[in-house]
Amino acid sequence: MNVMDLLRDMDEQGVRISVVDDDLVLRYEGPRLSPELRELVRFHKPAILAQLRALQGSGAAPRLTRQSRPAVLPLSFAQERLWFLDRLGLSGPAYSVPVAFSLSGTLDVPALEHSFAELVRRHESLRTRFESQAGSAVQVIDPAGGFHLAELDLSDLTKGDREAALQARMREQVREPFDLERGPLFKVALVKTGEREHALLLSLHHIICDGWSMGVLVRELGALYAAYLRRLPSPLPEPELQYADYALWQRQWLQKEVLARQLDYWRQRLAGIPAALVLPADHPRPAMTSFKGAKLALTLSKPLTERLRQRAQAEQATLYMVLLAAFQLLLSKLTGQSDIVVGSPVAGRTHRQMEGLIGFFVNTLVMRTQVRSQSSLKELLEQVKEVTMGAYAHQDLPFEKLVAELQPERDLSRHPLFQVSLTLQNLPAARTELPGLEVSSLANEQHVAKSDLLVHAFEGPEHVRLVFEYATDLFEAATIDRWMGYFERVLTLVASDTPCKVSEVSLLSAQELHSQLVDWNATATPYRSERRIHELIAEQARRTPMAVAVVDSETELTFAQLEHRANQLGKHLQDLGAGPEVIVGLFLPRSAQMVVALLAILKAGSVCLPLDDQLPPDRLAYLLQNSAAQAIITEAALRVLLPAELESRMVYVDEVLGHASAGKYPAAAPNAKVGPENLAYMIYTSGSTGEPKGVLVSHRGVCNLVEAHCRAFDIQPEDRFLQFTRLSFDVSLQEILVSLSSGATLHILDTAPSVAIGTELVRFLVERRITTVMLPSSVLPLLPLGGLPALRRLFVGGEMFDPALAREWAQSCRFINEYGTTETTVCSTYDEYVRGADSVTIGRPIANVRVYVLDGDLQPVPIGTAGELCIAGEGLARGYLHQPGLTAQRFVADPNGGPGQRMYRSGDRVRYRPDGKIEFVGRSDHQIKLYGHRIEPGEIEAALLEIPAMEQAVVVLHGEGEHKSLVAYLVGRHEPAPTAEQLRAELAERLPDYMIPAVFVSLRSMPLGASGKVDRSRLPPPTIVADMVYRPPRTPREEAMATIWADVLELERVGIDDNFFRIGGHSLLAARVVARMQESLHVDIPLWAFMKEATIRACARYAESNSPMSSAALEQELPEQGVLEQRFEEGVL
Repeated sequence: MNVMDLLRDMDEQGVRISVVDDDLVLRYEGPRLSPELRELVRFHKPAILAQLRALQGSGAAPRLTRQSRPAVLPLSFAQERLWFLDRLGLSGPAYSVPVAFSLSGTLDVPALEHSFAELVRRHESLRTRFESQAGSAVQVIDPAGGFHLAELDLSDLTKGDREAALQARMREQVREPFDLERGPLFKVALVKTGEREHALLLSLHHIICDGWSMGVLVRELGALYAAYLRRLPSPLPEPELQYADYALWQRQWLQKEVLARQLDYWRQRLAGIPAALVLPADHPRPAMTSFKGAKLALTLSKPLTERLRQRAQAEQATLYMVLLAAFQLLLSKLTGQSDIVVGSPVAGRTHRQMEGLIGFFVNTLVMRTQVRSQSSLKELLEQVKEVTMGAYAHQDLPFEKLVAELQPERDLSRHPLFQVSLTLQNLPAARTELPGLEVSSLANEQHVAKSDLLVHAFEGPEHVRLVFEYATDLFEAATIDRWMGYFERVLTLVASDTPCKVSEVSLLSAQELHSQLVDWNATATPYRSERRIHELIAEQARRTPMAVAVVDSETELTFAQLEHRANQLGKHLQDLGAGPEVIVGLFLPRSAQMVVALLAILKAGSVCLPLDDQLPPDRLAYLLQNSAAQAIITEAALRVLLPAELESRMVYVDEVLGHASAGKYPAAAPNAKVGPENLAYMIYTSGSTGEPKGVLVSHRGVCNLVEAHCRAFDIQPEDRFLQFTRLSFDVSLQEILVSLSSGATLHILDTAPSVAIGTELVRFLVERRITTVMLPSSVLPLLPLGGLPALRRLFVGGEMFDPALAREWAQSCRFINEYGTTETTVCSTYDEYVRGADSVTIGRPIANVRVYVLDGDLQPVPIGTAGELCIAGEGLARGYLHQPGLTAQRFVADPNGGPGQRMYRSGDRVRYRPDGKIEFVGRSDHQIKLYGHRIEPGEIEAALLEIPAMEQAVVVLHGEGEHKSLVAYLVGRHEPAPTAEQLRAELAERLPDYMIPAVFVSLRSMPLGASGKVDRSRLPPPTIVADMVYRPPRTPREEAMATIWADVLELERVGIDDNFFRIGGHSLLAARVVARMQESLHVDIPLWAFMKEATIRACARYAESNSPMSSAALEQELPEQGVLEQRFEEGVL
């Protein structure tokens, strides 16, 4: 029994019901209410409250009566959406409603045909078509009397052929398209399969029916067939109303004040709604949804079903509310999002007169819940109750009106406002009874999904059955099966009434936890953990003293020579006070001398601070001041680049190791009392506060990194390493130290990487016969595939990588994708591409490193779900120099390790694949990785805000792969605004070149979210911002199009680059514009093509390419007039 039935029964028994505060007050005369009625009222209390509030508080609807028929019949709001989807080419089988029955017994075919003919006569919906007039749809109701029962006789076929032919006909029924303009939209076929056996196949378009309608149809069919079988007239009374009356009534009622009241509620409820619920998909989302789907089912046990009902009753909630709370909790855990939006279809038949009609009455409510990690399950259920009751109280607003009002970003691959739905069917399915026949349903499976995921719950007397309908473009069956198990686990927890916070709910089984925490982290490997990195190099020098260690364009050093010079310089540094934990700057050009100096600092026991000789003076001065470097190894020619006040700390390596001075210092290794936990180097990385932060790395972590690489990748003394990376980036240390520790030869590319990319780099690799390189992924497209015959290993540092490029490189060398952070000693995980793999991941942890994928509460997340990558084991940095607070924030206790063990919270979002490999997803904060550099946008933003003309600045990464670039969004204080060249020049004084944005986009104001903070997801792409500049039509065709657009949108003018949906357009107006252009200009642009790129320029381009109309007059360009100069505050610089 639904709420309307219950209210009707109470009304018939003389029970008057009203709302006082949050309670129901019942008034009646006569005997006491029956216990059954009391129980029903108690159980349905939330829904009754919502229904009564809807009638009282949001403008009670006038009585639904027969309406006077105008010449043109409009569609209902819900029908308009389906009509639009059909015009867009997105309806197809997804909006077909196929039903099939098996009929056993003696069938009176004329009586059956007569019954259907009468159904078509009684219900105008069954003979309605939808024509387009001037881009808008109207209902056209055809006269009754044209119904024909299609018949097919398969009874002469063999049993096997008969069954195959029937299945083929049923599949055809599902796939057969409807023509909304021509009809019919109600089709019936009778298939004879035997002397007394038939199959009855019905097919309707969703625009004329819904699930309730099917119950009306089969009940009336049974009554009519029973009468006509006995040659009696129809026993059914004439319908009071038709669906067209409802459509007219709805449009008359939902206007002005009533519409405003409903919209006000939903505007507030859905303010700042997330753009999408991003479920962890197995496949990339297609550009346009195909509606291809499949289903999996789960039946809850009788005890669990009963406990769920008891929990609902104890909380004065409905079963649907309990299911919705559990479902939204599941979705939050799967997505990592807390703002969870779910669609909830409702029957929409809020008036008694609607109940006997066939038509499309269903409305969809948007259920938005904040799943907060510190809320208890009881608090979550209370919130869901409030959300549900509020939605029911405002259910009269058609979903289509809500979409038009909120104007979500147009995306042909996603359902608007929500991508996931939950329904509960608690009414028994309508039985089809035809006298003299045994009627049973035939499975006629539709392989469709109208959105990403729909969960249908069917409540029976003893069980709840859950059917998961999912988009096969996105998900594999194994993933949905795993989610069904998670849902059952959450439902069990909710039903148990165990005091529990959301943060404490785990979806994982014990086996899944063991796999993630233990099996996939079984990396323990012996290594020389008590040694120092320079000792490993010294040992290699003793083994191969005459082998070449380092080569630059002018110098070649053997291992013995390298050791000799590094020992001399190291002893000199000790004489100057260098030792354990003392920071020594290294400021030299790319050369063999640079490697000598690096090794000397380590031998002295000191901490190496690599400094890039291309750094701006201000940044260089800050690093030296912040680090309090006690000495700076440089050369005389670079003296002018360093702060003059540090002259006394400068050590000129060319003087110390020059011919005249070389004999002053002994060649024996300095005696440095430094242990494996002492610092080896410090690297500055970008800082979110506007200043760089120094990361402190120990010898132990470096030794593990080196030995793990030498072992995993079989690096041998005959190998030749490229030293490509800037010294201030920690990968340069990996290149140098791995090469030297393994006995390989390090070849230094003297030219700066930003200059050498391209032919010079290729020439260097070929001439030097380089076998091993470590490159940013953005460099690879510039290298010749197959043109590097000596190359054996290609290491790339790219979290996301094109598998096609990896596939091509793997044909000629080992292709290894590495992931790491400065805070975890360069590299933490790797994935070596194997031929045939469909993707490149960041793989698994290197030796002696453990990784976890955790949620915000540091709990493991399910396979496929994005979480934060946390790294433990060897390689963790000590922390940040002079920043204990930040160190404590990022380096936290390892909940899965032993006492005192730590892990680093990387801020990177990743997800586990079923095979245990890790895929990179993105950043959980705003940090960026570009060309191998980790960049804090806050540092760039702070530098921009030091420019007096700037009021606000937001920096983001735009583009994919090698097309990634930094984009700065700016709001200026006043005019005239600085030019892009001026901004770049200002920033070059403060920032390294890789941190200077490629594009500067000016806005009048920043888009803000509900919290008042900048909503980065709503920052327009640079190309869109450029469209803010008015560009007039250039040809007569564009001018005619602009006139049509301006007329439909009621604007004074429209530029050729104005996006239709950003200047006030919506889907129905789009259909009107397309129709007007077709009618007036004979330009036939499919609606889907218009939606994809909705500008006049794009429409004209499409017309030129596809329209037969292409006269020279139409293509003659008009003179450019009125083009506004592209100014700072309104375009891309």
